[in-house]
Amino acid sequence: MRNYGILVKQLKEKDKYIIPKLAIYHELSSLTYIEELSAEDITEIIEYLHNVYLGNELNYQYPKIAKVASELCHFDLQELLLCIRKDDSRLEQQILDKLFFI
Repeated sequence: MRNYGILVKQLKEKDKYIIPKLAIYHELSSLTYIEELSAEDITEIIEYLHNVYLGNELNYQYPKIAKVASELCHFDLQELLLCIRKDDSRLEQQILDKLFFI
C-alpha cells in the first residue's frame, strides 16, 4: 500500500508546485492525445500554463486553464505548443479573455 502523504511530500521537495502541475497534466491528458508529445514538449506546455496562472492571480482552478487552452487550439497539443513558441503574450491574452467570459 502506498503512503500518499509521503509521496506528496517527496514530490513537493523536488518542485513545490508539483501538485498543480499534475492537475494540468491530468486535464490535458483527459482532453487530448498527450502521448504524441515528447516529455520536454509536455513540460513546456505545463510550465507555460502554470505561469499564466501564477502571473495573473486567477481564482480559477488549474484544470480550467488547461481546458481553455486546449479549446483555443482545437484540442491539438501540437498547435498549442506552436502557439506557445510563436506568440506567448497573444495566447495568454486569449486564455484570459476566454476564462473571464465563462
